[in-house]
Amino acid sequence: MVNGKILYCASTMSHLQNFHQPYIQKLRNMGYQVVLCAEKETEELPADGTKIIPFQKRMTSMKNLQNILQIRKILKKEKFLAVSVHTTLAAAIVRAAILLLPRAKRPKVFYICHGYLFHDGDSLGKWKYLLPEKLCASVTDVLMVMNREDCQIAEKHRLYREKLFLIPGMGVEFRRFDLPQSKAELRQQYGIAAEEVLFVFAGEFSERKNQQMLVSAFARVAGQMPKAKLILAGAGALQEACRQQAAQLGIAEQIQFPGHVETMPVLYHCCDVCISASKIEGLPFNIMEAMYCELPCIASKIKGHEDLLHHGRTGYLYETEAEMAAYMVQLYQDSILRKQLGQNARQAIMPYRLDAVQPVIMQIYEENL
Repeated sequence: MVNGKILYCASTMSHLQNFHQPYIQKLRNMGYQVVLCAEKETEELPADGTKIIPFQKRMTSMKNLQNILQIRKILKKEKFLAVSVHTTLAAAIVRAAILLLPRAKRPKVFYICHGYLFHDGDSLGKWKYLLPEKLCASVTDVLMVMNREDCQIAEKHRLYREKLFLIPGMGVEFRRFDLPQSKAELRQQYGIAAEEVLFVFAGEFSERKNQQMLVSAFARVAGQMPKAKLILAGAGALQEACRQQAAQLGIAEQIQFPGHVETMPVLYHCCDVCISASKIEGLPFNIMEAMYCELPCIASKIKGHEDLLHHGRTGYLYETEAEMAAYMVQLYQDSILRKQLGQNARQAIMPYRLDAVQPVIMQIYEENL
């Protein structure tokens, strides 16, 4: 028996693959037809149909205005029971299309916000992100946010129509990080000396992820950490700038740029400390994965990080580059502290595992469909 059709939307198929496959399958198991809506990529996900929408990164591009009209046409034709939207760009465009429908013909809208791209204390610049959220609030029946600050923003600005929920992310499938080899065995296999201390960050090279600050902070104290290395995994527009920065600061030999890493479980288990200089986050997977692998984390004091890390117990939250550098030296010098913080981090992150989070989110769907 088919309970109805759900349009499940994100900017890219890779986002749906990385974060939403278990939820798409659960909805299908419940008897709903799930049609995916995203930009075309190589990923092919099990679903009951796909609508390819060429989302553009610039919200106001003419192509996105065309996308709004195209989605409105799809919604009018196929009469979806509900729409589930994800990622800031796709969520705004799809909800704008729903706004153009007559009230009686609008599907129920679930919006899972992976992180507002602004802070409430920001200046006028926040309005380019906040204004679309306010305009779309009247069609956002159920809003789910992932950190306390975003929950406060949503409440203050009433960015939903009916219900607001604070959820513990989408859940992480941690089992793939359980490896048969010990840390010592892996390090020996990859030629990493026992006395080396490896700091790691994984993410797209971008202004938001702020890897240039990591390079700068590491350079401040590299002389105090002769056996330390910084591994910056990932790719992106600013990767080459970071390479040049490391060379100019004379620390090129201590910083590695492995590019996109398929075997992140192995990398995390080989490393000693996770470090992040992100300017804004929702609830970052990379921090959660590192914590599960018993890595203490040194992270910028921002939303998302503050929700995951307990300062002084599972790692450190810093506000300045100098503070970050000092924490790097502290953990470099104290292997016992690294181990204790790492063990605490593993214990603290367990409530965020997929099998704990998925029932919470599915209950929200079930009670509101």
